[in-house]
Amino acid sequence: MKKLRYLFYAAAFFALGCSSGKSEGEEPAPGPEGPASGVFSLKVMSFNIRYSNTTDQGEKSWSQRRKPCVDMIKDVNPGVIGMQESRTEQRNYLKTMLTKYELLEVPNTGTGSGGNSTVLYRTDLFTRVDWGYFYLSDTPEKPSAPWDATNSARRSSVWVHLKDNASGREFVFLSTHFPESNTSAADNEARLKCAQLNVNKMKEIAGTLPVFIVGDMNCSYAADDTRRSALAPYYAWMQSGREKAPDRDGAYSYNNFGGGTPSARWNLDHIFYKGVKPVRFQTVTTPNYGVAYLSDHYPITLTVE
Repeated sequence: MKKLRYLFYAAAFFALGCSSGKSEGEEPAPGPEGPASGVFSLKVMSFNIRYSNTTDQGEKSWSQRRKPCVDMIKDVNPGVIGMQESRTEQRNYLKTMLTKYELLEVPNTGTGSGGNSTVLYRTDLFTRVDWGYFYLSDTPEKPSAPWDATNSARRSSVWVHLKDNASGREFVFLSTHFPESNTSAADNEARLKCAQLNVNKMKEIAGTLPVFIVGDMNCSYAADDTRRSALAPYYAWMQSGREKAPDRDGAYSYNNFGGGTPSARWNLDHIFYKGVKPVRFQTVTTPNYGVAYLSDHYPITLTVE
């Protein structure tokens, strides 16, 4: 009888060690609570930070937005961030101000030529196992534009394979940015090929590990969005945090700096996942950290176990 009771307790302890009981409001927000508990909770973010330029004036300018963006990241405290559009001066500022993070970028980008997807991850929480990048095109190994898209700017994906320092668990995270034009059928065909390439690469790189694909896809899954078919490869292989997290909001991720008429077609930013349990999906709309808008896109986060 004592032996059976011992086996029961051992099984219960093992089951507890493989689950996560961490709530959203606890600190630190990302990462496990420690090797003794075996609990693993992770918060990931996607954020199109809006490229620095001379056209944006006043509160829209990068000089006015940069500190609020850093304050937001420190406050929300994601373990991993997929970022889009950041130029070299923005990346340098983020590297200086976000000392807990390492920034991974495609070499020789940060200009108007494109390829401006990046990944930031907490070095105190995770060990990098591997990382890499590829261009969204028929020649992903070299700088190139996406197929026959109207906009000829280069587009890229950056991925990282991380190991959680406390639990030893591993996952792969990818940040991407699709072409935005919607002039012809070729534009959405290019987006569809971008999604399929990302999925194929993650199947190859991640294997059976948990996977996140995040980014500005420049299309929504709204029923009346003619671009929604471009997301089909994700929905066939993964799940959408916006739709599956039990705790989720209804805000749209694009805000156009307050202009235009919002609709479900403004959900251009996405977090797709595979192999984890979603807990909370949040669009970071408030507080605004000193400016009306951090970017023309709101950051989005997904907390998982």
